[in-house]
Amino acid sequence: TNHQVSCALDLCAAPGGKSTHLRSVLPDDALLVSNEVVMSRNFILGANMAKWGHPGTIITRTDPELIHSGEGLFDIVLVDAPCSGEGMFRKDPGAIEAWSPDAVVSCASRQKKILQTAASLVAPGGLLIYSTCTWSEEEDEQVVNGLLSQGAFESFELPHYNGIVYNESGAKFFPHLIQGEGFFVAALIKTSGEKFISKKKIRLPSHINKVSSIDYCGNEFLQHPSTLLKADQALWCLPEIYFDRWIAINNIFNVVSSGCRYGEIVGKDVHPSPELALSILLNPSLNDVTVSDHEALRYLHGETLQVDPTLAGWQLVKFENYGLGWGKAVKGRLNNSYPKPWRIKMNIENTKLE
Repeated sequence: TNHQVSCALDLCAAPGGKSTHLRSVLPDDALLVSNEVVMSRNFILGANMAKWGHPGTIITRTDPELIHSGEGLFDIVLVDAPCSGEGMFRKDPGAIEAWSPDAVVSCASRQKKILQTAASLVAPGGLLIYSTCTWSEEEDEQVVNGLLSQGAFESFELPHYNGIVYNESGAKFFPHLIQGEGFFVAALIKTSGEKFISKKKIRLPSHINKVSSIDYCGNEFLQHPSTLLKADQALWCLPEIYFDRWIAINNIFNVVSSGCRYGEIVGKDVHPSPELALSILLNPSLNDVTVSDHEALRYLHGETLQVDPTLAGWQLVKFENYGLGWGKAVKGRLNNSYPKPWRIKMNIENTKLE
């Protein structure tokens, strides 16, 4: 569409494949909110978005059925709704065991509630994308048609490709006709409603302060002097262009993380965060240790590396000009600070990076 996008929402975002793709196609000045209510899945979502490296992302953890404000805030809302999982039967035998007619009815009821909330969050002229990994009409066409019957949305015609089955409500993907598993998708344009206007004064939450990165390590880790958010001993970098929308989102969602995690304040020092090593905000002229493919695997495995004995302090570990993470050089040894939950667990002997 020709609608200008400044704010987008992935309402059921884990594990992050949709959000990383959406972040890649959004304008750089657009803010993406990735929401996941299940804590364990939210953690995976946050890790995947951090590895994507774009600061225009906020991770939230809010039940879609409990969102009661924010009407017209988002130009794109994506809802990949919990479903009965018929499209996963070929891939996952457990999906067959979990399926039942009652599950279809239960999922359809919840999907209608979630979609109703999502619809209210879309700005006039904005796009609502609804998808499931099932083929049940109760969960697909009937849910979409129920929203269309209310009159605030119109169907948006999807591009046509061979192997995809189209109808008036959306498109269905069958694994015997395409390379992939099964799902349904529909796109709707909002034709009426009001653009979001904040009813609250623009101000920071009480537990968060703005600080300058100049005050922390002389701005050595960032390309440009930036404003940071300080919450307890953690520092987050969220560029100024996102601030007004970020505050509005804080009033609606339970925010887990914002932008790029910059580091942790430890005494008078700042320990740079693993997320910062992967961020497009990172200063390209930092001290770094360039590693071979096998050394990169050892680093990602959590091992200590041998380095030039003259090196000291925090070093960026790079492979083929890409940041992997941080290590602290001490007397020829690089102590590994790659996060334990991210570490690869495979046998790295005789393995090469592709």
